[in-house]
Amino acid sequence: MADKPSLFIDTTAMNEIMVAIVKGAAVKQIHQPIGFEERDDLLRYIDRLVKLSRTPLDQIGSIIVIRGPGPFTAIRVGVTVANALGLAFSVPVYGANKVDSTDIARIVSKVKLTAPDKVPVRPLYDRAPNITKPKIRKQ
Repeated sequence: MADKPSLFIDTTAMNEIMVAIVKGAAVKQIHQPIGFEERDDLLRYIDRLVKLSRTPLDQIGSIIVIRGPGPFTAIRVGVTVANALGLAFSVPVYGANKVDSTDIARIVSKVKLTAPDKVPVRPLYDRAPNITKPKIRKQ
């Protein structure tokens, strides 16, 4: 049986989302420049990629997500979507640290050599989150 394609998700760049379908050395990808609040559109870009590549999500064999470091919210969106899709389609989700390489097929093959954890992928932050205290509202 041939190896099933993988879904690759990278939301770690400040102004870009990258998604790809990878099967062996073949890569269909979307690099989408985004504005500040467009990161929530990740599922729309995945849907566009699925249609472009003609690879339904139920045919995906694994999901690889870049888990960080990068912008706090961006990482959380990417990792959460990857974990949710992995659960929904019963496929393993692999977390990879951000790398300088742009060879997506190579990143995917290298990451898949490691066994997936039985727990969801966790984000990797480059520093502790700076969560501010809520402001007291005057009535």
